[in-house]
Amino acid sequence: DAGDKFTVATEKELDAARARREQARLAQRTSNRKEAKFFGIQVQSSRVIFVIDVSGSMMESMYGRYVGKRGAARIDVAKEELLAAIDGLDDGALFNVFAFSSGVARWQKEGIGDNSAPSRQAAKTWVERLGASGATNLYDTLQEVFADPDVDTVFVLSDGEPTNGAVIDPHKIRQDVAFWNAHRKVKIHTVAIGSSLEILEW
Repeated sequence: DAGDKFTVATEKELDAARARREQARLAQRTSNRKEAKFFGIQVQSSRVIFVIDVSGSMMESMYGRYVGKRGAARIDVAKEELLAAIDGLDDGALFNVFAFSSGVARWQKEGIGDNSAPSRQAAKTWVERLGASGATNLYDTLQEVFADPDVDTVFVLSDGEPTNGAVIDPHKIRQDVAFWNAHRKVKIHTVAIGSSLEILEW
C-alpha cells in the first residue's frame, strides 16, 4: 500500500515502539469480578500484592476481637482478613503476599503467581503459618514490590512507623515511592491497624 514511500523501521524506532507497548501494558488496569475485600476495601484488580506487617508489635491485642475465647492479636486479624481476600480473588488472578518485619519474606519468590486452587491453598497455608517478631522494614519491602513489572494494585497493612531498612525517614519513603510510581500508576491501598499512621495516610 505504501509503494515508493515504504521504509524499513530502524532499530531505534523498533525500540521506541517496544517501549510504548510495555508502558501501555504496565498502565493497563485489570479487574476482579468477584467480591474480594481486604479490611472493607474492594479488591478491583487481578494483579495484586498484599503487604503485611509481621513485626513484634503485631502481637498486641485488638480490643473487641477474639480468636476462640482469647483476645485476637493484630496479626490474627490481619491474617483472617487476608485469607478471606485470597478466597475472593478470581480464578486465574495473579497475586503475591509479602510479610515484613526486620526483613522481607514472600510467598512467591519470583513475581506474582496464578490463583488456581492449589496455589490459593498454598498461599493460605503460608499465611496461616506467619508469626510476628522483629522491627518494621517498610522501605525495602516496597522497593521489592515495585520491582515486579506486572503488579497494578498493592495493599499495605502496618501498625507502626518504619524502624528498620535502607530508609526509615517517612518523608524520604514517600518521596521514593512517588518516584517509583510516577509512570507505573500502581494503585496503593493502605490499612493502619491499631493506630493512625502518617506514612500510610500519605
